[in-house]
Amino acid sequence: MITLRLMMTWPVQREVSVTLRRNYLDIRDNAHAIEEDGIVTISGIFSETNRVPDVDRYRIGRSGTVWYVKPHQVCEVGQTRRNNFKDILPANNFGGRTLVVILESPHRNEYLDCDIGEPIAPAQCTTGNNIRDKLADILNGHDDLSTHLISGTRVILCNPVQFQASLASVVSDGQAPLTKPVWKKIWALNEVKQNFLCRLSSYRPDFIINACTRELKDLVTSSLVERCHDLGAELYKGYHPSVWAQARRRHLELVQTNA
Repeated sequence: MITLRLMMTWPVQREVSVTLRRNYLDIRDNAHAIEEDGIVTISGIFSETNRVPDVDRYRIGRSGTVWYVKPHQVCEVGQTRRNNFKDILPANNFGGRTLVVILESPHRNEYLDCDIGEPIAPAQCTTGNNIRDKLADILNGHDDLSTHLISGTRVILCNPVQFQASLASVVSDGQAPLTKPVWKKIWALNEVKQNFLCRLSSYRPDFIINACTRELKDLVTSSLVERCHDLGAELYKGYHPSVWAQARRRHLELVQTNA
């Protein structure tokens, strides 16, 4: 058994422990991870400067009866850090409708040079490409959602946990085995959960797609149901965008209407 000690400084200063059913971790970054007597201390990661920000990535347009997504003309987020998309920061006083796609947590490609120090923006590789290429298919294929859209609706990408829960920049085989247990421990902190809900409320969403993976989706959904009622937002859940290339995984389920 190995214990991870996560030294958090944001949104609250706290030490979080995660017990893993394994005997070895291949540490790739000794600047952030120190192992001693079966305890791996992770520091310098869970801080405000390492948060990957939420972004406003697209506007939804319409040609005849067909919806499409169009990028911004300029990039305001991570433009000097190799952002693959033209993102702007979400404005709190946006006058149109808002669709929020909830992802999960950033991975290696959301940081400069796949390191942990400089965040870029959410969904930089396969996930981002699939949102660009397949979100319109989802909108056009679901009448419950498409009938309430208007041209100019903005698309915000939002991670409930804004840190690299996979620890893939710190341990070489980190992403699959570590994401869920680390993510759950961070999400269990009330300060993290409340920060996410406050961010979401500030965007005043009309539509929310919870696209977290599997059991993590259920944890987020349970927190969203009451908040969506207060906001008057429609809540949907679906597969994570990393698998949207498969047509059968571009299905949405309506969880809660805004009625």
